[in-house]
Amino acid sequence: SKLCSNKYFTLEKIDINGTYVDTTDGSKFYIYFAIEGSGYMEFSDGHEEINPGDTLLIPASMGEYNIKGKINILKTYI
Repeated sequence: SKLCSNKYFTLEKIDINGTYVDTTDGSKFYIYFAIEGSGYMEFSDGHEEINPGDTLLIPASMGEYNIKGKINILKTYI
């Protein structure tokens, strides 16, 4: 759900219980903050564990990626 959206940035809260699929299109990068639970991110070059307090920077050129687990995250972008 969108918590805030204006001309400067957007902030979303995403509650994942299973798999969340997203794609970057080359126009913007994403920043994820893990706030509760645990999981991992899968992408073309591997995977990365995610725990509360972790921050993930997703480059605009990454393409498709998945976040799996039971985890609540904040996603922000311009």
